[in-house]
Amino acid sequence: MTKRELYESKFITLEEALDTARGNIPLLIELKGATADQVMADDVVDMLMERDMLGQSMVIAFDYDLIRYIEHQYPAVLTGYLCTKAPSAPAY
Repeated sequence: MTKRELYESKFITLEEALDTARGNIPLLIELKGATADQVMADDVVDMLMERDMLGQSMVIAFDYDLIRYIEHQYPAVLTGYLCTKAPSAPAY
């Protein structure tokens, strides 16, 4: 893809991605960045529930507290905690 094609390309929204993937492919949805919070988690879960996609997707994040919030509020949502090393692993 050229720089011009990239500049002119349209980035799709999460809603568009969900609508395209629904019934076709499983998804990993990462809650990422400084804006990843409980409101974002609620919004993402709402989008998944509206489309009946809870069994087709997993919500992942590096923020352990956010994953725990999702697991507590929405037990039917598959979650995954991302980490760079095991919590008990020694630093090398």
